[in-house]
Amino acid sequence: KEETKRWEEMYQPTPILAPINGMIILRNIESGQTITNTDAVLAMSDRLTVKAQVDETDLAQIKLKQSAVIVLDAYPSEKIPATVDQIAYEAKTVNNVTTYLVDVLPTKTPDFMRSGMTANVNFETDSRKNVLLVLAEAIHPDEEGDGATVLVRGPQGVPTRRSITTGLSDGKHTEVTGGLNEGDIVLIAEARARDS
Repeated sequence: KEETKRWEEMYQPTPILAPINGMIILRNIESGQTITNTDAVLAMSDRLTVKAQVDETDLAQIKLKQSAVIVLDAYPSEKIPATVDQIAYEAKTVNNVTTYLVDVLPTKTPDFMRSGMTANVNFETDSRKNVLLVLAEAIHPDEEGDGATVLVRGPQGVPTRRSITTGLSDGKHTEVTGGLNEGDIVLIAEARARDS
């Protein structure tokens, strides 16, 4: 009994004070375990951010407070509006690819978002409304190599090459600012295996 009393006096319960207001998202110890003053007992979150790895070639297009959209792998149909909160000054190089960490802060964190989830971020670098779009794979360089052309369905369905002027592109679709009209049918070359 005296031994127990001695140990109870030696190991007094210690209150743990949180440095921020937030939600406890991780508990590293169980009741009764011994800890030191350097052990992380609980992990708290006052806000969830996405740490996006941006290639150095794309970094010039990223600005603070820029609009972005977060899509979580676990909830691919949910688009979460966000803004760029921080851009790292120090690069990380993995397999000869240099990237910078960009903190993307959701405008309003949805209830289903959790720490550690995998996410994709689309940064809005520019936008247009009411534009004519063509699949990027349908656009080919012209003979001089400094312009663009597409194949359109001509009279009697004959493919005709037409010069166009292009604008913005997201890699999948490209804006056409001249040379095409709404309703024109753009053709894409398709390779098929022939029967033996």
